[in-house]
Amino acid sequence: MKRLWGCVFVVLVLLFDVSIARAANGFQASSPGARHGTVDASAAANRCRFQRFTAPGSGTITITEIGHWVSADAATTACFRLAIFTDDAVNNNPDVIVTNSETSEYCTTNTSIHKESHAYSPQPTLTGGTIYWLGEYQKDANMNIDRIATGGTAVRVTAATYPTWPTATQWDSGTDVTEDEGVYAVYVTTGGGGFIPSWLPENGGLIE
Repeated sequence: MKRLWGCVFVVLVLLFDVSIARAANGFQASSPGARHGTVDASAAANRCRFQRFTAPGSGTITITEIGHWVSADAATTACFRLAIFTDDAVNNNPDVIVTNSETSEYCTTNTSIHKESHAYSPQPTLTGGTIYWLGEYQKDANMNIDRIATGGTAVRVTAATYPTWPTATQWDSGTDVTEDEGVYAVYVTTGGGGFIPSWLPENGGLIE
């Protein structure tokens, strides 16, 4: 009987994990249904805004979707690109863009904070247990980004000109901030590791 109740508990936990509205932050097992933060932070032209996260598991994972929660200023069009970068452990900032992780340009005129997402094809692959940076490249200053003021490890860089991504030297000149941003990537496990519920705490950090 104890074993039966234990199985029932596990099933209920998994069902709960599938049904709840996950907040959009870091690596997620499915597409989130709710924004992560409570603040709409103003954008800046040519600004890269990236946050540090540790990929879940220990084997190869495939990224199926990337997204963030944004809004446009009234009577404007806000445009951006999303991507994943490897980690520069020495300087604690993004290093090299992950193959197949850069999205095309997305634009919105919606003045309410909402999710903008990209379904990858082909799909980038990452290594579980490894640090990566998730974020967006802002074309203009007429966009607002979902975030929490503290709790993350992030960097901001405005040294490059959209849509050309910053060089390693330009990333090193970025401003370190502690914001916790509404950016996420959906993953599936393709080798090694095991199931990690998406509601477990993430190891998050932000760079913009």
